[in-house]
Amino acid sequence: KIEKEEEEKINFNNIMLSNSYTYHVTDYSKKICVFSFSRFDPLFYHNFTNDNSAQDLIHKFFNILLKRSVKLLVYKIGHLIGLKNCIYYKCIMNGYFSLEEFDNKPIELCPICLRKTYSILVHISNPKI
Repeated sequence: KIEKEEEEKINFNNIMLSNSYTYHVTDYSKKICVFSFSRFDPLFYHNFTNDNSAQDLIHKFFNILLKRSVKLLVYKIGHLIGLKNCIYYKCIMNGYFSLEEFDNKPIELCPICLRKTYSILVHISNPKI
């Protein structure tokens, strides 16, 4: 049950959270999630010696980073409101174990997760229902 007094926070950053392949750290009891988008950036592991080549690649990979970032936000907000990993259809709420798996999942909710989201949001907006 989500109390109205609880504060929900999303903290954006561009640092590594640890030496592991961590993309986010979440405390569900406090409704807090910290994201790191660094490893989603295709240029994260590149060392550039020429500024012109870096600028060309930044423009080329911007859409990939943006799409990955939006997917991560939707996925984690789903978890923060109470959705679990989806096992029914291809869905943004599917779990993932690699960046390749993450890239291949859709950005949309499946019909089951969409219905669960609707039910959760209706209850949050009017707990008497």
